[in-house]
Amino acid sequence: MFLLSWLQAPLLLHGPCFSPAQRFHRARLVCRSNLAGKELTACIVKIIDSNKVPFASAGSDPSGTWFRLLRFSNTLQFLSILTLSIDESECNESQRAASLVIESSSAAFLPAWVPLGFLFQWLLFWLPFPDFGHNLTLAMGLSNALVIAHATGGFAVGSSRLKLEAPQVLEGGYGSSLARVPLVAALAAVVSPQSRFFLVFIAMPGAILATMCARSGIVKFG
Repeated sequence: MFLLSWLQAPLLLHGPCFSPAQRFHRARLVCRSNLAGKELTACIVKIIDSNKVPFASAGSDPSGTWFRLLRFSNTLQFLSILTLSIDESECNESQRAASLVIESSSAAFLPAWVPLGFLFQWLLFWLPFPDFGHNLTLAMGLSNALVIAHATGGFAVGSSRLKLEAPQVLEGGYGSSLARVPLVAALAAVVSPQSRFFLVFIAMPGAILATMCARSGIVKFG
């Protein structure tokens, strides 16, 4: 199953970005750093190459302006796509520090291992599935992981230690406020929000429908 998830991952990366449902399951953070643009880019490259963050590399722009990482959920292997980009728009002669923009979005409403899941992603692009703050949690976790990885990675002596200010949250994903409810938080510790959506709204109704059809006699076996 995990092998199938990896095989289908490239086809899930380029989903229907025009979908109005995209805003329900994505998050965007802007973290001001203490490094200039080229220094921040070099820092991100070192961290990703060292494999010290729990996200898989999925390529980068040759100019080093953005990096793409992948993360599969622990339960049903839902795929989330995280993009890192360097923003120097607010830099000036006195303040050369660049910002790190982290965007996280869910690839599809089905687990990555579902055969031909990328096809259903395109056919059902209009389906607005909430992420209950899952992508916001991933984006926050990545920003923390970058700082910890740089501090403990044993990188070149004399390089400035990466520092990221408290992020400005521009998007948090639909239902992110529910993540602060104790019961929801307790469930999230066991099953990821995307997995709960799949189990409650897709798998369970599908199982009930299949059971009803089997008992009704519409479908006969043997």
